[in-house]
Amino acid sequence: MLNGRGAIRFTGGHGDVKNMLSGENLPNSDIGAARGSLRWFAGDRTTVTVSGFYERNQQDTFNYILRGGPNYPAAMLDEPLGFKRKLAIGSVEVKQEFDNFDLICTFGIQDIRARMTSDNTDGLVYSQLTGLPPSFFSSRTCSDCTRYDFNERAYSGEVRATSKPEAPVRWITGVSIYNSSFEQGGTNTSSRSGRPRTAYIMRSWI
Repeated sequence: MLNGRGAIRFTGGHGDVKNMLSGENLPNSDIGAARGSLRWFAGDRTTVTVSGFYERNQQDTFNYILRGGPNYPAAMLDEPLGFKRKLAIGSVEVKQEFDNFDLICTFGIQDIRARMTSDNTDGLVYSQLTGLPPSFFSSRTCSDCTRYDFNERAYSGEVRATSKPEAPVRWITGVSIYNSSFEQGGTNTSSRSGRPRTAYIMRSWI
């Protein structure tokens, strides 16, 4: 016997703050997700369950707004404060029932890919601070931008034996493993400092 179930979800929205450079309304979001599982009854005492989840999340917003500025509420950004993430999770579980105990084996994987971007000089705000025209703080290459990337992948596994629910003495024993690798990198650029672009990468493992 094989059972299955699934679900999908989509959500999104737009704000009323106009980015005067791109014409888009901020903040905006676009999120899509799906979840599914299959359960196979391989016999009277054996069950195999496979499940998965995936989500794509994309959001654009801003750091601040010049109160009472031109076309208020408005911002002037080469790139909005952006967040993008892809998340994938999968697992497999095998359960075998014996006369005196149950044996459960599980394996899981998780993968996360995220990116953040931001323009650090809003033309409307910095124009008021410096007296320079708003266009002075705009460039097609986003010369005052920060970009970060985050990537993580984790594996987990477990073998567990447990007593029957009706047993006079309840017990559990087993072994588990976990491994995670994380990588972070990014760039910062500034048109005022005269310094070249800086970049870094950081990696870690558990």
